Amino acid sequence: MAGLPFPAQHFTYVHQRLLIAGIPLAQWPFAIRELQRVTRFGGWVELVEMGMGFHHAGAATRQFLAWFAAISQTRGIDASHAAQIGVFLRDAGFSHVTTKTDVIPVGRWGGRIGNLLAGPP
Repeated sequence: MAGLPFPAQHFTYVHQRLLIAGIPLAQWPFAIRELQRVTRFGGWVELVEMGMGFHHAGAATRQFLAWFAAISQTRGIDASHAAQIGVFLRDAGFSHVTTKTDVIPVGRWGGRIGNLLAGPP
């Protein structure tokens, strides 16, 4: 796996999002070390990921999640580990690691915002 195409200590702020479904679980330590390598001392790394916990999932969503899990498994991807990203960061030597979990409503059960995110009926 090739590293990031940036020199060491290049950025003060590094943001990565939605790669839990694209980086094989075994490659996460390397990916985190690369984020650390390109971030200046005292800089900030922010990761935003989406886990596999869906509230009020309907039949179609459950089927999609089953297909996604089966396909991901063939590539070594396990999005169920999204909640462990803080551990990955601490294991790599990051300090001041903070994690936050938000529930994002999608569908009628989520009121106005849930309806907007669900898209057209």
